[in-house]
Amino acid sequence: MRLKKCPPNQHSFIFLFTAFATLHSLFHAQILHTEFVKSGFQCDVFASTALVDMYAKLRRLTLARKAFDEMREREIPTWNSLIAGYAKCGNMEGALELFGLMPSRNVISWTAIISGYAQNGRYKEALSRFLKMETEKGIRPNEVTIASVMPACSNLGALEVGERIEK
Repeated sequence: MRLKKCPPNQHSFIFLFTAFATLHSLFHAQILHTEFVKSGFQCDVFASTALVDMYAKLRRLTLARKAFDEMREREIPTWNSLIAGYAKCGNMEGALELFGLMPSRNVISWTAIISGYAQNGRYKEALSRFLKMETEKGIRPNEVTIASVMPACSNLGALEVGERIEK
């Protein structure tokens, strides 16, 4: 892009962060991160969230957390990206710590925690978090939440909860 005298904008970085996460290319991701900083787009919450998400998907939680901590402003998706990254790496304590620090949560936040516990074989905690989510005002499970908690119901023999969820 620079060779064509068409400098990247924040949308370019969002696209490229997503692409490099998909390609599992840490080398290119770090080069792109350097260019991102040089370009001065760190103040863009959407682009910075994409940066956090990229490092989380690359399982580079130290880099993801550093990018997260350096952000001046964070939105719910920023928190969700890092929480999901911790959960996918099996660090449920780190995920739960962030979850507890969130100023507000949505169904995706809850699903990341529930799914993380279920994927890490911690079915009791997954079901417990789901039941807690049900008591939260304004939070309703979506299809992904339900798909995440069903293995917990199955493994724990919590058929009555599973049947209630299906309805």
